[in-house]
Amino acid sequence: MASIPYTLSKQQESAFITEAIEAWTKAWEELEQSRIQAWIERIVDHLEEVRKLEGGNHYREGRRRV
Repeated sequence: MASIPYTLSKQQESAFITEAIEAWTKAWEELEQSRIQAWIERIVDHLEEVRKLEGGNHYREGRRRV
């Protein structure tokens, strides 16, 4: 991944953004559908946990350790 200098010309900024978008798009296309589906399926569990905690700041994100 390219490092970001503190100042960029408009041309450099445009090139950097283009490179970032291309890298993100490539990574997304290579992502297995099963991983995406697993994320989606866990949303319900996360929402239930937040409701159980009544929306407080006690919710800990991440995967549950089994």
